[in-house]
Amino acid sequence: MTYPRSSVVAYIALIVCSFFAASLAADNYFPSFADHHTVGLWLFDEKQYPNTTLTDASEYEYDLRLQDAGRIIEGKFGNALRTSPGAGYHLYYAEWKGKVSPNYMRGPDGLPSGLWGPTIAPKMLLAGLAGDEWTCEFWLKLSVVPNSKTAVVHLGSAYEPGFEINLIAKAEGFEIRNNYGGLTAMCPTDSAVLTNGNWHHAAFALSSGKVEYYLDGQRQSSPTVQLVDAAPIPEITIPKSLSQTTYGIFDNSKNYELFRHNRFNLSVGEDRKGNMDFDGAIDELRFSDIVRYSKSFESPKSFSRSYGSVQEQASAPSGPPLLFDSPADSAPVQLGSRKHLLIDEVMVDKKQNVRLQVNPPVDPRRVDVSIEDGWVIDHNGRVYLFAPEGYGSSQGITRLYISEDGIKFDSPKLGVAESNGSTANNIIFSLSPMWGCFFEDVSPNILQEEKFKLTAWSANRGIYLYSSPDMIHWRRNETIMLPLVSGGNAETFWDNQRGQYTSFLKRDGSFHNQECPTANGRVATLFETKEIHKPWSFNPLNTPYFEGWPVPALTCEGPIVFGTNKYGQVYRTRATKYPWALDVYLGFLWRMDSNDVRQTELAVSRDGINWSTYANLGMYIPNGLSFGGQTIVETLAHGGLVRRGDRIWQYARYGSGPHGSGKEFNVRLTQRLDGFVSLDAGREEGVIITRPFVFEGQKLVLNADARNGYIKVGMLNSSRKPLTGLGTKKAIPVTSDSVKHVVRWKDNPDVGNLAGQVVRLRIEMQNAKLFSFQFK
Repeated sequence: MTYPRSSVVAYIALIVCSFFAASLAADNYFPSFADHHTVGLWLFDEKQYPNTTLTDASEYEYDLRLQDAGRIIEGKFGNALRTSPGAGYHLYYAEWKGKVSPNYMRGPDGLPSGLWGPTIAPKMLLAGLAGDEWTCEFWLKLSVVPNSKTAVVHLGSAYEPGFEINLIAKAEGFEIRNNYGGLTAMCPTDSAVLTNGNWHHAAFALSSGKVEYYLDGQRQSSPTVQLVDAAPIPEITIPKSLSQTTYGIFDNSKNYELFRHNRFNLSVGEDRKGNMDFDGAIDELRFSDIVRYSKSFESPKSFSRSYGSVQEQASAPSGPPLLFDSPADSAPVQLGSRKHLLIDEVMVDKKQNVRLQVNPPVDPRRVDVSIEDGWVIDHNGRVYLFAPEGYGSSQGITRLYISEDGIKFDSPKLGVAESNGSTANNIIFSLSPMWGCFFEDVSPNILQEEKFKLTAWSANRGIYLYSSPDMIHWRRNETIMLPLVSGGNAETFWDNQRGQYTSFLKRDGSFHNQECPTANGRVATLFETKEIHKPWSFNPLNTPYFEGWPVPALTCEGPIVFGTNKYGQVYRTRATKYPWALDVYLGFLWRMDSNDVRQTELAVSRDGINWSTYANLGMYIPNGLSFGGQTIVETLAHGGLVRRGDRIWQYARYGSGPHGSGKEFNVRLTQRLDGFVSLDAGREEGVIITRPFVFEGQKLVLNADARNGYIKVGMLNSSRKPLTGLGTKKAIPVTSDSVKHVVRWKDNPDVGNLAGQVVRLRIEMQNAKLFSFQFK
């Protein structure tokens, strides 16, 4: 097929894809994923949900999309595709990743549907089928013995001759028609085998013009092969713009047959017109550009990393238990040697003349890169900054910048993707419009190839997980994470205490769904899993809401965690598990007010589920300051924390106008270690008495600023009585600013003899800030 208006840009973009795939194969960055000879692999392990993406687990990402007539059921391995006679399509070959869909791709019922959208034909798959060697294999299970020929898999440009495998009437074998390779083959078998109600593995391999056929690993009699005129491979045309180009065809004319005649089509369990329905189930359909089998073999295990040779890692044991995930009771807190951050008053039993205070980061330094919605990872003393262009990008590019000092960022020549005729650039993704969250996975027992992760809303696909060994080369997971549209990132972190992954998705408030009360503006919803490689759990709705994309818009599939309040709506959460203390979760929310002005608000949690937001104490990154000759109106935190000694770097975007208008600056800010919130006392002496607790260690260390006043600490018994020699009257006052004050008393150098006993602290302070304390 030839699309109108093809261009040199199309050829260049095609080389980008080819080079990227080749570089991965040559260096074997992902040994446990499908190898580079796998040119199409559909595991069908997704969950049933309207229009969900059926992921191609090969590195080439030739995705399919489920339709109303197709069902996801329990399969041979994981899940499988169930097809049956009836009206409508089972699935279709997915439209390109790009924003053209919200504008035009709607079906006869008015709902968004990529069935009618433009496609980019699967170059590597087609080249394999036109080559001298290939293998096609799948598992199938018949529900009804067909009286006539039915389709297993059909693919090609429009309805022109392409490639097809059909099940012969009465299940007496298979028919192959490969117009790209110029041959047909009849593969007979004993119908009693295929009709016994069990799963069966079928494999077809071409080598030097000869086709071999295997059923359940056993070589069958040689198929009858006939030569036919070879059809040309469809032209592979990359759009000039993933967000705009329609070729003048995929518009709002509703000329559906015209759309189908100008796209690449692939069907499973029916032909490309939706006929010849196969009544049964199909699992793990794989195409390879080599001969996989040359003699009888044992039926293969699953090709999935979750169900095959690389089993899903056993759920990692949870780390230290959460101390504050239930309401306070009279039982002593088993504090041990944990550092306790005073992000709230959960350890406070009584107080007087003290208050919580949010402490904004300071010292804004302009960085020399432009980032709209970025993430940073600190690795080996360098700052890696990731800058996606977003789901509305015309080219779908994400760039990587690297810095030694956190201010000046270099654009490394990565050699991954071609742009303007060269791979000497810092592009790590192209042709993939997305917003995503990049993070280092510190969960135990992960493979090196998955040390770094990205979870992203990928345009026209859904929420996906990507992995990387080096933050340069990335591989998409073999199945979708969540079959939903998010208005922002999928902001994910590993929770070392709960032993699971947590992700926050933004939900817009413009929907109308009877199953889900309309939200008053944008909110953030929560999703969790212990098995990150498998589809994540969500609350399926009977009638999901579709707005613009073919993928359902997020409504009530996940519970609201961050809602709207008098300070505004939630645009991003930037939620994370604080790396340098247990029992601390932080969020840096983009809060948008009624004037479309967005600022960063601090949120805190002790369990990652129940959060407190602190706009009432002041915005974490407030507006109103002067920077670069402009008055800053918007302050938007980027994702990630970077520690340098006793300081933490955070990155943010300043804007001189509301909602992205005006001049913008990207800055590095500095926060004190553990310094996000403090308990403060002013000119009048404040007093804190803690809940009873049990500690381990010999010395008490404070992170505090008392340079303008003092802090005195006394040790009490469980009845609040001072312990001999350790009361505040014997305490040596802390009168300076340090993250590691060692508390001392006149007659006692340490408190090791109290370890394991139930004690309390009495803290007296004036003109001072207390950020954290820890027994060491």
